[in-house]
Amino acid sequence: NTQFGRFLQILLPCLKMWLLAVACCTWSAMAAIPVVIDSDLGQDMDDVWNIGYLLSSKEVDVRLIVTSSRCTRGKAELLARYLTDVGRADVSIGVGIPTSPVFGKGGEHWCNGTGRETGCSEGFFVGPAAPYAQSFQLTNYSGQVHLDGVKAIADLASERTDVRLIAIGAFTNLAALQSRFPGILGSMHLIAMAGSINLGWRAAEPQTAEYNVKTDTAASRSVFRGASSWRSFTIAPLDTCGDLQLTGVDFQKFLGAAKSGAVAFSILRQYEVWYASGCAHHVYCSPAVYEYTPTLASTTLFDVQPAYMVAAPGAFSHFLVETMQLDVNGTGFLVKSSSGGLVNVTTAWLPGGREKFYREILE
Repeated sequence: NTQFGRFLQILLPCLKMWLLAVACCTWSAMAAIPVVIDSDLGQDMDDVWNIGYLLSSKEVDVRLIVTSSRCTRGKAELLARYLTDVGRADVSIGVGIPTSPVFGKGGEHWCNGTGRETGCSEGFFVGPAAPYAQSFQLTNYSGQVHLDGVKAIADLASERTDVRLIAIGAFTNLAALQSRFPGILGSMHLIAMAGSINLGWRAAEPQTAEYNVKTDTAASRSVFRGASSWRSFTIAPLDTCGDLQLTGVDFQKFLGAAKSGAVAFSILRQYEVWYASGCAHHVYCSPAVYEYTPTLASTTLFDVQPAYMVAAPGAFSHFLVETMQLDVNGTGFLVKSSSGGLVNVTTAWLPGGREKFYREILE
């Protein structure tokens, strides 16, 4: 009995520590916010920054990324290479709805920024970053791949009531989700990089028809008019994200992180590929306040703001947020109208907010 008592004295503290560790890990997993990303990566660099930031965050659990616009299978292959390179094959990939490569007269001849149609799948546009995928196929991806990305979103949302859907591309997949699975929208918070209210490009020019909204105006109109179907609907317009850019010391910090961090290294490598096959030829250069190259500064981080709003605790307190009834007109402009739905809009940064944003994304 004495020996058994001594055994218990040794065992019980160890058992308590083990149970506490299990409880903490379980609580951490439960507390992480489940996230779905709808992304048109490949054309611009901000999607890659968005995904990298969310993958690195302890506050969120990225469960699924669905590709949006044009060659969605090619974009899924690009995404698969990205996730494999950073060791995150636990994230499922969904192939979104492919759309026509309408990019202006003659635009198809600049498919993927090469000046040729090299690397395009059936003539569809992937983007200047396409060469990063090289010959990576979806069959090479060790994680789950859903060929019906819209259904994959609905299936995930049916399991949880607190999913954040971060939309950083055209609204095509979202409108299809709304049409095919209307009953599931109430379990999801939709946070989108979308539109322009008072300010346009570089958060300085006049209001404009922003790319994500105007690319598929019918889909955008459907989602904005049905805003009340979602648990909440919030947008980050050009007014607050149109001039976000890493420059100077901040960009040098990122370059330093890329020397040892897998995510930062992959972002930089994709930036180099994207720049060399696109912007270096003065093709598909996204608007920015400051000049940028892979050694000088980042491109504009449009899509990082909605990620920040989900992953950074208290992020909403850094913005002036107004609720507006918004619709989409025939040319892709957001307009205040009684025909639109109620949407939460970040219309301005509050003092000190931008500084906290840059600190957060570099941590």
